[in-house]
Amino acid sequence: MRLRELVIDAWSWINYKPAMADPQHPGHRAFPEINHSWVPEPDRRRLAVYKLLAAYDNNQAGQLTAATGDDHGLERRELGDPAKLIDTTLGYLLGAEQTIVVPGAEHAEQHGSAGADRAGHDEGEDPLPGAVQAAALQERLRAWADKELWPLRIQQAERCAVRCGDAVYTLAWEPTKQRVLMRTYDPGFYFPEWDDGEQDSSEYPSRVHFAWELPADTVRGLKARVRRITYELGPIGAATAPGITKDGRAIREQVAGADGDPALTVGDTLHPVTGMVQRTYPWAPGRPSGTTCYLSDAEWLLEDLGGAHDLYSLPAGKASYRVRSDGQVLDRLDLMCDFIPVVHVPNTIPDGGEHCGKSSLGTVLQLLDELAATDTDSASASATTGTPIVALSGARLPIDRTTGQPLPVRVEAGTVWQLSESGRMDALDTSAQLAELRQRIDHMLTRLASNTRLTTAGLGSLDPSSVPSGYALQLALGPLDSLIAAMRLTRTHKYVLMLRMVQRLHQAGQVWPAGESLPARLVWGAHTPTDRTTVLADVVAGYGAACSHWRRLCGCCRKPDTPSRTSPRKSSASKSGRSTRPPASPTPPATTPWCASTSDCRRPTREFRPCHCSPAAAPPSSEAQPSLFPRHDGGTPVRRPGPPGAGARLPAGAVYDLAGLHSIHGTSQGIPIVCGGNGWYLSVTDASEVGSGTDSTKGGTMRSMKWPACSALAVLMLAGCSAEEAANDSTAASKAATSKTAPSEGMSDAKPALAAEQVSDELAKVIPSFKTFRVNTERDDPNKLMGRPGGYTSKTAFYDMRIAKGDLQGLEDDDIRRGGSVEVFDTEKAAKTRHEYVKAIAEASSMFAEYDYLRGTMVVRVSRELTPGQAAEYEAALKNLPR
Repeated sequence: MRLRELVIDAWSWINYKPAMADPQHPGHRAFPEINHSWVPEPDRRRLAVYKLLAAYDNNQAGQLTAATGDDHGLERRELGDPAKLIDTTLGYLLGAEQTIVVPGAEHAEQHGSAGADRAGHDEGEDPLPGAVQAAALQERLRAWADKELWPLRIQQAERCAVRCGDAVYTLAWEPTKQRVLMRTYDPGFYFPEWDDGEQDSSEYPSRVHFAWELPADTVRGLKARVRRITYELGPIGAATAPGITKDGRAIREQVAGADGDPALTVGDTLHPVTGMVQRTYPWAPGRPSGTTCYLSDAEWLLEDLGGAHDLYSLPAGKASYRVRSDGQVLDRLDLMCDFIPVVHVPNTIPDGGEHCGKSSLGTVLQLLDELAATDTDSASASATTGTPIVALSGARLPIDRTTGQPLPVRVEAGTVWQLSESGRMDALDTSAQLAELRQRIDHMLTRLASNTRLTTAGLGSLDPSSVPSGYALQLALGPLDSLIAAMRLTRTHKYVLMLRMVQRLHQAGQVWPAGESLPARLVWGAHTPTDRTTVLADVVAGYGAACSHWRRLCGCCRKPDTPSRTSPRKSSASKSGRSTRPPASPTPPATTPWCASTSDCRRPTREFRPCHCSPAAAPPSSEAQPSLFPRHDGGTPVRRPGPPGAGARLPAGAVYDLAGLHSIHGTSQGIPIVCGGNGWYLSVTDASEVGSGTDSTKGGTMRSMKWPACSALAVLMLAGCSAEEAANDSTAASKAATSKTAPSEGMSDAKPALAAEQVSDELAKVIPSFKTFRVNTERDDPNKLMGRPGGYTSKTAFYDMRIAKGDLQGLEDDDIRRGGSVEVFDTEKAAKTRHEYVKAIAEASSMFAEYDYLRGTMVVRVSRELTPGQAAEYEAALKNLPR
């Protein structure tokens, strides 16, 4: 191929293709229809690129190559890699769902449920200004989207945008259906008409054409034609009505008044000074406009078009106008709107002075060619490896009896050749080349993932075992995150514009109420898991629980004379508010087992394994007496009987004296950790696994296990802990177990002074912008902590109305950034632990930054969108509340 001319434009990345070698007549051999006289010359390269990309998407790139003169193109192996890239990119772009949201609509829902949720505190409170209107508009838009198959239309258009670089929507009022119809067009039919110097992605053309060629239909007697649909902005004129010319063609004619002068459309007026026709649109009350949009839809016979006419200058006298379903002739039909109802969506942010986007295949098209060529070579090498080329010497070949000539040699399974004494057979081994080709394919796939920014993780080709942590995976997905963010940024204002047009066309059709257009937007679904706060909370909580119980496990297996540097664990009363006075409990035997090596207990494990301890104690007694054991969460000590029989049902976290089993500690993620000398252990199973069939809660099953020494069993350990940390809790359980007459130090019957809802009420009295959004229950708790060990007992989410709506786009209803939350705990220690945890997360990354305040058993989390002075109001109000 010879490069005839160097062209640098929006399509330069495809200049290497032979079909694009001639900039004046691109694709003249592969796509001859593009070079017809009616197609504007400046648009031919764009149309050729669209067709070429469609060929790659449909596995026809080889046929395209053959059409340009390369006969080997028909042998090209195409295995769907371009289509996979398009579909994968589209899936990440769209996310799990697409939702229409009108800012402010959530406040109407908030006030609608506030009276019921807050026991009359906000009864009769009026919704925020505009909230009801926003909610009503949101409901209407979503109902319209359901009827118009919104997700299907979006996927249809966006796939075209990802493949070709551009997508186009049109909106049209349908009188018979009394709603706006949304349709998508191939961007190859889209011809915007620009004035000099206006072409830019931020500008809008004053005239837009959709045009395509209709082939001849000999059965119906139709000749080849060109159809063109035109939208154009122009001055408002006199009223028109359908009419017919002398030769029977449908047109529109002006309507004359009683005095013979042109009549005006109902509602139009004449400007007293300029004499121009004005119209007040329902979305712009009090602001008359002199502009409207006209629609024309007509056909021209190809034989009537000569070289002097292109798409932009088709002769009006040769046009045959179409008629709409309501009888209106589409010849400059007044659409009664001051905008062109066409939305062009580029795939990428166009360069300055450009209008079109870039295909997601653009930068990797040559790589896809290399991949297809390697696949072709690999297929050939695979054929010669499976059926090798064979060289024979001294073979007695079969003879064709009719001709007397040797028959052609064919290598097939089971073929036998007779060789002479000096004969030999050699086979060509191409397995090494095949292996090399496959390695090259893997290399190119990796590079393809890198250059498209979809990443190997995003394409699903990443080996999970090669990812050391979730944070490493998040870093690996970084290029994908930036890619999707840029693609969505390009589309954001386009869909805002489209939804505004939908509102106005319904208003023009007089089916939606008049008034200013409210902003509405399309919210994309998450392309990857984004609940980072919840995930991080689960990981940190799991790590903390695992390390804590691992320390207890190591402590129970230490030598009896090891000193303890910690005081007995303080506990609080149960939720019922009644204190339990523990009875006397037996002193553990002097032969308490201990681990020979504390480091044996430090290694993280997911399996049951023993710590090697001192000789086993006596077998369990069948008449063990009840004993007092501390709860794993530091609560009131619990009274439990002796060892039940094998297979007995136990609640999760139960603690039992197993007569010789010296220490049993609490659960880690619901798994009791047990260390004893008699071979008994406690494991947690689902109730359905042991035959209950009805109880979905988790319980435990007592099993017998024969270890030669004491067993230290642990499950779901996320990390080990040091021997020094283990020493800190060595005697906590034993001191609580040997307490004879009084509860452990610090035990209290006091409940939290206020619940979260009461705290919210008090804050609302002091902070006028405070609005309670939701009183959480165990069912809708976003953190899954309510009522759980170490979790809060009540929680509310609130809004602060001083935060600008523009800063809250895309956030969940109960996101902390909308205002904050109030969390109340059983104990001050639990509240402090939670406060330190969320504060550590906030300080670790600006992504999770927020204000956090602690007061007794209360933790108040406040949005970072507030200024420090505004947030300080919460701190001051919290200090005035009882602890």
